[in-house]
Amino acid sequence: MKALQVRARGFTASFRLPFAIAGVQVTCPVPTYGTLLGLISCCAGRQVTPADTRIGFEFTSSCKAQDLERIVRWDYNTKAPGMPKLNDKGPGIRQREFLVDPTITLLLSNLGLEAAFLHPKGIPSLGRSQDLIRIESVDVIDLVPVKEGLIGGTLLPLRAFKDAGIPGLLFRVPEFMEYDAGIRLREPRNNDVFIATSTDPASRTRVSHEANLVKHPVSDTPGACMYFHDWLA
Repeated sequence: MKALQVRARGFTASFRLPFAIAGVQVTCPVPTYGTLLGLISCCAGRQVTPADTRIGFEFTSSCKAQDLERIVRWDYNTKAPGMPKLNDKGPGIRQREFLVDPTITLLLSNLGLEAAFLHPKGIPSLGRSQDLIRIESVDVIDLVPVKEGLIGGTLLPLRAFKDAGIPGLLFRVPEFMEYDAGIRLREPRNNDVFIATSTDPASRTRVSHEANLVKHPVSDTPGACMYFHDWLA
C-alpha cells in the first residue's frame, strides 16, 4: 500500500480542547484528527474531509509551557440568533498552554494531496495561526502492514483499543469539524473518546490490531509502528 509521508517541524504548537472553555486554556498533547484535516485543508486551499483521505501520524514535542494571550470574547447575539457578536467590554487575557519544538510525521492515503504540501496554498500551522511549521519533506512511500508494534505520539480511538490496556490521557473530542461556508461556523462531528499516547519516543507502548497498524517508516526504534485511522461511519 502506498501512502504520502509528510514530515514537518515548528517552534510551538497548541491544540485547543473544544469543551474546556474556562480557566487555563489547556492543550491536548497531540493534534486531533480534526486539527490535521484543518492543516491539510489549509495547504490544499479547500475543505478536505474524511472522505478524501485516511490519516496516520506521530507527534513529538520537547516540553509544555504557559503564556498569557489576548483573546477575542464573544457574546450571544439576540438580534441574530446563531451569529455571535463581539463582547462589549472588548478582548480578554487568558493563560494558555503550548507545546515546544513540535515535530510531526504524517501519513495520508490520498497521494493526490502531494502538491498541497509541495506548494501550500495557505500558511501551514499546528494549532493557532502563529504556530507556524516548516514542511521538511514530502515523499510517496510503501507502507508495510503489521499486527503489533510499539506506538507513541498519536491518538487512538478508545472504541478500538478499549481492551488493550494502553496508558495515556483520555479526551472526548470531535473526530472532525464540518464547515458551513454560508454562515462561517464549524460544527463538531462524531464526538468520541480518544487515547493520547506518550509523545516521548523512549516511552512507546506495545499495541496489537488486526487491520490498522503499519511499520513506522522512519523511526530507528526496532518494532516501531503507526496507527492508520479509520473514520467513524
